[in-house]
Amino acid sequence: MDLFVWYDEHSTMVGFQMCFAKDTIEKAFTWLSTGFKSYASVDTGEDSPLKNMSPILVPLRSADNHTLKHEFAVRSKEMDQTLSGHILEILE
Repeated sequence: MDLFVWYDEHSTMVGFQMCFAKDTIEKAFTWLSTGFKSYASVDTGEDSPLKNMSPILVPLRSADNHTLKHEFAVRSKEMDQTLSGHILEILE
């Protein structure tokens, strides 16, 4: 699981992206403070050694939010609890 957090010039979190299920079909959850939320699968591009395209996000209609929240809760025990608590609230 990878977590990318974006802050504004006042050190306020304005968004984050969490990439998960990397061992199967990688997915990403994106949240922005504007209210935008998105679940997507990650299309990694071509696997040919002669042609390799950039990864892109492909929107998903639904996702297993409960599993994502549980996995994040388990993996985030070592990180800043204020940040992880805020992210867990968003995932509810």
